[in-house]
Amino acid sequence: MKIFRTPLPLIAAALLTGALLLFAGCEKEKPQKEETHNPLCGTAWVKKGIFIDTTICEPYYKDTFFFITDTMFLLKGENGPEKYWAYQLTDSLLRFYDETGRLRNSNVWFYIDEHHLVIRKWLNPLTIAWEHKDILLKKIDHEN
Repeated sequence: MKIFRTPLPLIAAALLTGALLLFAGCEKEKPQKEETHNPLCGTAWVKKGIFIDTTICEPYYKDTFFFITDTMFLLKGENGPEKYWAYQLTDSLLRFYDETGRLRNSNVWFYIDEHHLVIRKWLNPLTIAWEHKDILLKKIDHEN
């Protein structure tokens, strides 16, 4: 009986091909870089009034909020000073920090629609009477 001998290079090529096919589907997925952009970044809002339950009371346009970056915003009063603040945004909380990095206010916030949002228990640092009020902000349309 005759024994067939397969050449060594042919066996090596077959094993290498099998290994490549086996590990071709095992490529590790690269972790996706987490997006840091938040929905308020690059937007400007004007205070439309005090928000009580679902009613807007004392309608007026005074303070303007400019969310300049993901972490910094400018608060500008109608006749008052401009003040830069740091902020941190989560799904339900908006935290404001003064220039020393001290937490000044932590507020629950939510959208009413794409042009209106409410900040609960806003403590206005530009006024002498620091009262907690729920405020309604309206997005400023820069195109008009």
